Amino acid sequence: MALATAFFYTGFLVVAQGLRKRYPALRIMAVLSLWCAAACLAVAILRGENLLPRSVMGWLLLVALALTSQILGQTLMAHAMHFMSLQLGSLFALLQPVAAAVYAYILFFEALTLSQLLGVVVLIVSIYWAKLILGS
Repeated sequence: MALATAFFYTGFLVVAQGLRKRYPALRIMAVLSLWCAAACLAVAILRGENLLPRSVMGWLLLVALALTSQILGQTLMAHAMHFMSLQLGSLFALLQPVAAAVYAYILFFEALTLSQLLGVVVLIVSIYWAKLILGS
């Protein structure tokens, strides 16, 4: 699954960088989000999944994740691809596991283990080091 994720995320970065030469990031993400939402809806219906949160807290978490992860995070990434290389963009994409760990801690009260915290530090230091080598 990690390999498939890397493959599709690389595709997103390449497509986003190409489209950013002609279109604003908000338009790109709106179209991509609608297509992905339609595909996810179809799969959820075929699998018989529950499509709506069952509590107010579920709705709040859904809205928080949608606003921060999808709208803010992905749109900013698409916007940034106009100004940086694919190599540097892919390095910054590695911050997503860090964000996921922070979200899990804040939203779901999940404890971070020492190995996870060390992983965050190693990842951030590695990104900084690679940015120095690759330049802006």
